[in-house]
Amino acid sequence: MHRDEASSSSLTTISNATTDENMSEFSPRSYQTEIMEQAKTENLIVCLPTGSGKTYIAIMLIKELSPALQRNPNDGGKRTILLVKTIELARQHCKTLGDHLDLKIKMYCGSLKISLSDTNRWNTEFETNQILIFTVQIFLNLLDHNHFYKVNLLIFDECHHAIGDDPYALIMKKHYKLCLHHPRILGLTASISGQKIEPKDLRNAARELENIYDARIETGSNRIEITENSTSVDVKHQRCVNYEQNICKKKKEIMNIFQEIKLLLDELTKYLNKKKCSVIFEDGLLQKNNQSNFIQLQCRTLDQLKCHLDNIIHIGYDLGLCGLLLGITSLKCYLESKNASIKITDKEAKDLYEKIIKSLDFLINNKFNNLPENRQILYSDKVIKLEEIIKHNNLGQCIVFVERVHTAAFLCQVLGKIFGDCIKIKYLAGSKAYIDGISVSKKYQREVVEEFRHKHINVLISTAIVEEGLDIPGCNLVIRFNKPKNFSSYMQSKGRARARKEKALFVLFRDESNPEEYSLNKEEYQNYEFMEKMLKQNFQVDYDSDSSSNDNCNALRPYRTENGVKIHGIRSIQIINQYCAVLGNSGILSPRFCFYTNKNNKFKCILSMPANCPIREDIICENSNKRLAKQECCLKMVEMLHKKGELDQSCLPIRPDQCSITDHDDDDNETEKVPFEIIEKQVSNYDSNFNMKLNLFLPLFNLYGRNGVLTIKVTYLKPIDLEQYKNQLKIFCRYIFEEIFDGMNTGLESILKFDMEHSTFKLFPCLLKKSDDIDYQRMMKICDRKNKFVQDSSELNDNELYYPLHLSKKQLYTNISDVSLLKRVVDKWEHKRPLETTESYVDYFEHKVPNIHIQRDRFMATMKTFRKPRINYLKDSPLKKEKEQNSLIITQNCYYPIEVLCYAPLNQTDFELFFILPSILVRISQLYYIEQLRKLLADNIQSYSLLDVEHIPIVTFDDCLTNILSLIPPIVLPLISLNYDFSLENNSQLQPSSNLIFQSITRRSTNENTDMENLEILGDCFLKLAISMSLYHQYPFDCSGKLTSKKDKQVSNENLYRLAKKKELINYLYVDKVIYEGEEANWIPPVFLFRAQDVNIKVFESNEKKLGTCLVGSILQNLVHVMYENEQLTLINHELVELFTEDLESHFNKTTGEIDTITTILSTSLKL
Repeated sequence: MHRDEASSSSLTTISNATTDENMSEFSPRSYQTEIMEQAKTENLIVCLPTGSGKTYIAIMLIKELSPALQRNPNDGGKRTILLVKTIELARQHCKTLGDHLDLKIKMYCGSLKISLSDTNRWNTEFETNQILIFTVQIFLNLLDHNHFYKVNLLIFDECHHAIGDDPYALIMKKHYKLCLHHPRILGLTASISGQKIEPKDLRNAARELENIYDARIETGSNRIEITENSTSVDVKHQRCVNYEQNICKKKKEIMNIFQEIKLLLDELTKYLNKKKCSVIFEDGLLQKNNQSNFIQLQCRTLDQLKCHLDNIIHIGYDLGLCGLLLGITSLKCYLESKNASIKITDKEAKDLYEKIIKSLDFLINNKFNNLPENRQILYSDKVIKLEEIIKHNNLGQCIVFVERVHTAAFLCQVLGKIFGDCIKIKYLAGSKAYIDGISVSKKYQREVVEEFRHKHINVLISTAIVEEGLDIPGCNLVIRFNKPKNFSSYMQSKGRARARKEKALFVLFRDESNPEEYSLNKEEYQNYEFMEKMLKQNFQVDYDSDSSSNDNCNALRPYRTENGVKIHGIRSIQIINQYCAVLGNSGILSPRFCFYTNKNNKFKCILSMPANCPIREDIICENSNKRLAKQECCLKMVEMLHKKGELDQSCLPIRPDQCSITDHDDDDNETEKVPFEIIEKQVSNYDSNFNMKLNLFLPLFNLYGRNGVLTIKVTYLKPIDLEQYKNQLKIFCRYIFEEIFDGMNTGLESILKFDMEHSTFKLFPCLLKKSDDIDYQRMMKICDRKNKFVQDSSELNDNELYYPLHLSKKQLYTNISDVSLLKRVVDKWEHKRPLETTESYVDYFEHKVPNIHIQRDRFMATMKTFRKPRINYLKDSPLKKEKEQNSLIITQNCYYPIEVLCYAPLNQTDFELFFILPSILVRISQLYYIEQLRKLLADNIQSYSLLDVEHIPIVTFDDCLTNILSLIPPIVLPLISLNYDFSLENNSQLQPSSNLIFQSITRRSTNENTDMENLEILGDCFLKLAISMSLYHQYPFDCSGKLTSKKDKQVSNENLYRLAKKKELINYLYVDKVIYEGEEANWIPPVFLFRAQDVNIKVFESNEKKLGTCLVGSILQNLVHVMYENEQLTLINHELVELFTEDLESHFNKTTGEIDTITTILSTSLKL
């Protein structure tokens, strides 16, 4: 229903034309010019990342079409229409266009004084103004009352909303399709769809969007330039404890409060369902809008009261007990204030209403009279994490997106109580977020946005109202307090982080209550990231398939080379794509195809190659068939590339001699995960339920430190009486993994616990004397450093490490013994802020550290920050090493009174030693599995005897296939003779190395310098060959089809998966990257266990579930390659067949009885 005339004119703004002197000039980028040139001749949907300048493309196009705007519509002139979704976007575009265009601009939004049916008045508006900016609903209403005016350009901002009965879609379906002279369409978006879709649906959504707008999606060809000029945002997943599951259900008194509110809600719901009507409050003058008690504007019926009780419960789970109290107090105050003016004729309803007021009053006066001091109960973990993030974001601005307006309002109040006046916080919500049409005024909304834009507000808490289009250059942090509802919401809210001077951050709060919900959300976020990458990689919608076509192959003349090679149209497209992949040299490059329809209804295809292609001119072809036009372009390009020498005589791309790919090992900047993904096993790579019994000897292995390769040898010294020294070893082990490695989730409130009796990884680190006895005295001396204060300045040592009492232990400092730098505690405080009363260092520290007395006559300690050694020594990364060597860390000297200094857990020398320990433990555990598998193969194949570890080369954990093939001339195929009767003598010295076995069980996701996929293809070929030969000899009279069927069944993924699972090979798979510290850590220190009884979540995700049928079965193929590798072992073919088929699967099964626990194996001391 349309209102012909609004009752007020609260928001109709005119942006007058600016003069040339005042216009802000900008230099267009190449991709902006490229897209604008295309938009001049066809309808386009511009899909570019946020911050890349989509609005400027529209400005450039308006300038190009401006001659028609200069004339009066009665003299053949036309007008440009810009459609937006919100008033704030209209205001923002009005200002931007006014700054860059010397044209008359006016916007129409909010309430209008012009009647929609007043044709004469609207004709005047179109004659007077050259660019008209509408909120879309007003423009749709205008079209419903009048005809489609003379428009040369129709711009849809955030055009992805055009689905179903959205006003954008209705304009195109009801009006655009019916007008005689179609204006040019320009759509602007950063995401293709506003619905909840998966990557497989993205192209279909894009096709649907193109059909609605009768336009083509364009993403630009210069991806490098687009990426450089787009907003660069890091994404962080912040795991938060679920308040409902971990606080409410475990604290009976808290659970009772929520239960009482739920009982009121249930009783009210039951009454409303029975009566099927609402009890309406008596009309009266609304009280003045008060932001601290905004519920008074909304709760006017029992239906709405029910809604508010539900919202209050949601607020409690989202914000904690403090938020719940604010919500209850606000609702109770309003109900009491309106009680006298309420007429309720139904006695049951009146009794229920009074009961609700009394119950709320009882909760406030009895349940909330003494709020607990425990912040984990008072505030939800999300609020606490939000507080920490805001505190660390000192220089920037922050937007916090929430799902509900109630959450926005009360979160603003909660943060106000926490921060006081030191941080300015306001919330913003749209008019539809309120009931009965009552809302925060549009003036208030505009003022809040302007305050935030001019940095008068530090934190803006908002619903989805500012997700799209709001451009705040100073905003460097965006937080999703609640989950985004779809891909568009994810992309748009992420795009609000616009700061360019420093890295912008997008934080997603994750507080899922169960692993199933977490897994679904994780998959959804991965889909969002994948779709974002798709849009950044020259995304195009191709309606025709290039791989299969019903077109006549002879419709186009093929290209023939001098040596007779014939290239048809479909093959030419494949060659062009292959050539672009070679040009990319491990990067992403692709050809760009643009299609136009000319006046003769023929398709014109334009092929543009990447910038580093030697052929720079575009290829243009016309054809009545779109697919054939594309093939013709590719045929011409293939011919030109071949003649240019870019293709060989077979018309294949000439690859560069070397394509080096450097794997970045960035252990210090790892993304955060969730605590319940920490798998309950001592090394995340293997199943803790799979135990072993081996000898105590392991081969030498390498670790890779900053100063070179470290070769580690595990030596058996002597047995000890574990019970006699258990207490000292226990204390030292806990000190190492709780105090030194304080990021391993091993503290008092962590998800890990120390458990000697039940741990499957009983390895106790210790220090040794030169006599190989345990140095208990030094171990206890190190443990005594815990919470040890520095007593006097004479104790300061340049080799020691310290931390200030009021700061986190994670930040350590070293002493600078330079007397010229000394300062006294009474010296002036250099970091004083304008409103602070702090005058000297002693004032500052006595305020920061309670109950401390600082002597005024002392000098302070001069400190500089200490950079901890890296904790990951598993792989050699030259790029990482070079980065560390070239990095120059310039730190400012810090000054601390002696009284606030404590000793760090270790001194500098010991830090270098101890930080190698986790990597050693990981490799030891891996080597035990490798040795188990090496023994398993030797026992079952029985063609060779297992070598002792002394004769095994040092294990480097590198890619063996690359190392082996690099020693063989390219013309030699590194295979053995495949004679079926060939056999070896026993005790062969050729056998699989530890490196090769490690590669056969290691996935790329582990971030190692090796990958099982490199072995998989050759292992698959050898397995098929061996089984084919075996079947041929066993069934000499069967036809080839029957033999092929038998062979396919044996080597199928399903059969390989079944055998690998049955033979327990799945337990050897190494799947996850080892992460030692942080919330995403997946490595559990020795003698620690997961607190399964304290967390109501699934803590183990098996390798089988992670990899799936195909990849689990691939371990068999890899082991086949291990057996067939020329440098390792020559194997009898029929033994190979028997090993991996049902006939002799007992080969593996007979070792089951030998499987035991790892506990006794690792109960020895480790000598470095």
